[in-house]
Amino acid sequence: MEQALIGAILKENNIIPDIARIVSVRDFTDFKAASAYRLCLDRWQTGEVTDIVIASKMLKVFSGWDDPGWIAESTDIGLVSNCLGYAGEIAEKSRLKRVKINLSDAINTAIDSNDILSKIADIGIKESSKENDVTSAKDCVDKFSIMRRKGGMNGLSTGYDFLDKKYITAVPGDYWAIGAATSVGKSAFAVNMFTNLLNESDAKICMISTEMTNNQMMSRLIGCLTDIPAIYIIKNDIRDQADLERIEIAENWLSKRVFFMSEKTREISEIEGIVRGLDLKVGLDVIFVDYLQHCRSSSYKKQYDILSDVTGRLQNLSKQIESTIIGMNQLSNATARDSGGNLEFKGAGDIAADCDIGIILRKSKKDRSILNAEIKKNRHGPLGCQVLKFTKSYAILEEILHTDNW
Repeated sequence: MEQALIGAILKENNIIPDIARIVSVRDFTDFKAASAYRLCLDRWQTGEVTDIVIASKMLKVFSGWDDPGWIAESTDIGLVSNCLGYAGEIAEKSRLKRVKINLSDAINTAIDSNDILSKIADIGIKESSKENDVTSAKDCVDKFSIMRRKGGMNGLSTGYDFLDKKYITAVPGDYWAIGAATSVGKSAFAVNMFTNLLNESDAKICMISTEMTNNQMMSRLIGCLTDIPAIYIIKNDIRDQADLERIEIAENWLSKRVFFMSEKTREISEIEGIVRGLDLKVGLDVIFVDYLQHCRSSSYKKQYDILSDVTGRLQNLSKQIESTIIGMNQLSNATARDSGGNLEFKGAGDIAADCDIGIILRKSKKDRSILNAEIKKNRHGPLGCQVLKFTKSYAILEEILHTDNW
């Protein structure tokens, strides 16, 4: 089984992201298969492909063994179409073996029934956690020092000065929640940050949209870059030659950036799979989820439980892949009515509790082109507010002085 999986990977490296979500190096019992898997995984993470020829040449240097016959045989028996089955069986056998050993140790070393139950709970926690989830003091300091020297703690700028001044940037591991009433401008704010991140930081981004199609999202992105109304762009109702040229320039520029879009995924487990796979391929910086209320969890039926599960898993995912996840959601009715109220989102109170950054958007009662962005939660610095204004195309949100009476 392990040899067959290696053969499938050597035939088609593009299956590695899906395989890596299921099986780790520690799950292999065959040293040859384990070392071959680590070689393929390490090379894939640096953008390199590993085939039968490369594996035959590199494994002797990489792990000290040389068996071209074993590698050739692996590609004979490994079927790409069965790769997920191979991975699942390998992972399950490894997990079952560990659980049995740990249970036996727990029973043999426990002093009473409560101790056994406690040890069983510890086994469950360990098996549910990521490998290397617990970090020693030295490793914590080393990792922190490396990130500090590289400037990684500063995060990527969203292009908004008022956020930068409050130390609100796309920091790896942060989870944001942006709330507003219906049709206020959550998606527009997200698209503006998306565009700014591409433009200023050349960030690698994934947009999970449960509302708009990819084409609708693209029209908004191009609208942000050209200040042409998105509705005209998507309907191709452009009569000015200069505007057409601006759109083509924007299309060409966007085609050279690194971003991905998903328009059909709502199940949280599928979202996790997409994000983990893309992160393994390119190393994502920021993930947008627009919006949380449309996400689903097969484990629950009630909306509150679903959203609580979704937001908790997104918060955990941001830390595991060390990327920023920004989720949009509607506000609770009470928060939508009361501008001085607490940060509270519709569907689940856990969203406000889980997020590192919480921002509320409100429209001005006097001018519908004006939004007030209220920073209601900031783990890294102070709170505050800023007035934003839509341009004539209602695509670009710019910072302006706070002069209106709200």
